[in-house]
Amino acid sequence: MTLINFKQEATLLTSFISSFWEGTEGDWFADFIAEVFKKGVMDSRYIASQYINFEAGKLIGESFSDLIDARRQLVADGTEFECGYDFDALCIIHKFVDSVGADVFNTAWTNASSTTIDKFAEKMQAKYNFGVDALKPSKEVSSIKVRGLVRDYKGYKGSHVRTQNVLNKLTPEQATSVANSIQIEMYKWLVNSVYQHGASCAMHNNTTDILSVIVPFYKNNLKAPLMVGNGDKLLKELEKSAYFKFMCEIGDINFRTQNELDAEVKAEAEAIERIKNETPEERAIRLKEHNDWFNGMMERVVNDGEDSVSKKVNETLALIAKSKSILPVGVETF
Repeated sequence: MTLINFKQEATLLTSFISSFWEGTEGDWFADFIAEVFKKGVMDSRYIASQYINFEAGKLIGESFSDLIDARRQLVADGTEFECGYDFDALCIIHKFVDSVGADVFNTAWTNASSTTIDKFAEKMQAKYNFGVDALKPSKEVSSIKVRGLVRDYKGYKGSHVRTQNVLNKLTPEQATSVANSIQIEMYKWLVNSVYQHGASCAMHNNTTDILSVIVPFYKNNLKAPLMVGNGDKLLKELEKSAYFKFMCEIGDINFRTQNELDAEVKAEAEAIERIKNETPEERAIRLKEHNDWFNGMMERVVNDGEDSVSKKVNETLALIAKSKSILPVGVETF
């Protein structure tokens, strides 16, 4: 995976659209596309893939999930106490990446709306009112030529989640079909498509940046013994990624110490011993307390569902607003 040069991508996109859309004559059109593209990039500047660990696993190979599962089941020295999930530094980092990655992605997705893009499209129409209403796919360009232009496009051909890539969205056949079916002005469809392409490119660069660091990190440490007490040292490796440093601004990563592990092992051994010697009455009390705790937890999850999601979104937005990270990766190419 390579980083996208945003300025170059805007130029390639302008040329691509001009090849089979009418009304693109004049210098204004390049400025128009660049402005819409940049808006999409910057509105999504904090987004990476929702599934960073999954993407890392695809690059590492099919054994990745098995190796992660094996680490979660690692035991403390001289015991049968499984502690990998809670104490192993690599497992903690793995959980952190999953959790914060999902929080940021879901927050950005929840905070975005088609209304926001529509308002931006109207703003662009007002600014470029001398040209945008004439924009439409050409009926003179053959479908064979269009397919060739799509195939030979030298820019980014990926797409944002739940969207087609921009190349297919802007072909005359697709653009005309969609615009007619949802009753949208053609310039709005163009703005929407270019905006989403900018978002896709931002997400690609951020994802590429973190994968360039986390994939070798996983490869080097997946088969290592239980790692307790060296989390801060491992973080220094990962902070070579600008996006991982941003994630550390958004979420807390808490490594466990050897003393904490020793205390947990001791407590577990004492609990096992108590269970061996408990009376039927004590066992009934223990099981009731556990069931009460579990049922209470499930009730809170059900009752606080929507409120907790809304609260999490607002908390994450506040943390993003305070972030000092300069993203997306590669933004200096504008």
